[in-house]
Amino acid sequence: MSSAHLSLGGLTLLKFSEPTLEIINNRLLMQLKATVPTFSGSKTHDFRMNAGIKVENEKIVFSDIKVASLPNLNANTILPLINMLNPFVFETKIDDNNTALIKIKDVKIENNTIAAKGLVILEQNVNR
Repeated sequence: MSSAHLSLGGLTLLKFSEPTLEIINNRLLMQLKATVPTFSGSKTHDFRMNAGIKVENEKIVFSDIKVASLPNLNANTILPLINMLNPFVFETKIDDNNTALIKIKDVKIENNTIAAKGLVILEQNVNR
């Protein structure tokens, strides 16, 4: 997803956009733009966050988020919104097989590489 927003009664209170992601020191570094409406127009701020990852309901999600520019901010309170930008959401269609199933059990970052453990089930396509 390239953007996510928090709204109340049709009014956008906060919008995240243009996320980029890289792995540094075994943590995910996410950079994004946060736009907040004001009476004089919208203000956009650049944010740099680093996060861990974990498995929740067989999905990889961000955890333990820290905002580099605001070290005292508890960003975990907006974790559900940030997880809407999650780059780990992907389709399980593999080689024209629409019935592929992936169940992720564990994930970790080691040596700046993401390693996932789980189960992949591919049914045989008999229409070939």
